[in-house]
Amino acid sequence: MFTALEIAKALGGTISKQAVLHRLGSIPVDGMKPAPKGQTAKAWREESFPIGLFAELEALCFLPDGTRHFRTVGDLIAKRRAPSKVSLSDFPAGALALAERKAEILAPLLHARAKSPKKWPLAEIARRAHEHLADMPGGKP
Repeated sequence: MFTALEIAKALGGTISKQAVLHRLGSIPVDGMKPAPKGQTAKAWREESFPIGLFAELEALCFLPDGTRHFRTVGDLIAKRRAPSKVSLSDFPAGALALAERKAEILAPLLHARAKSPKKWPLAEIARRAHEHLADMPGGKP
């Protein structure tokens, strides 16, 4: 689970903690995490993120040449990246669109997995996502 501050840092400091909290405003909190000075902070699982926020984070998992730098959005957030010197306009054409397509496919699958009494193996989610992506216009996963 990740706090608004951790998410803001992962976005490279381009958005404040308060702005992240605003974007997460309608999403139920998944839990609490320890914060400085004995405080606690609201936290969310990545499958609970709004699709747009997930897509932004997913896009940041890639280097400008299209190579994946972070395996998952969770890995990106956990690394607490310093502000990025890479602009989203530096990414190859279609990289953000592909990240959004993947987020649209994965978000409901991850949400269903979280709500299911029988947890799906991640391999099952990957298989289902691959099928959905292959069925979409453009065809290739």
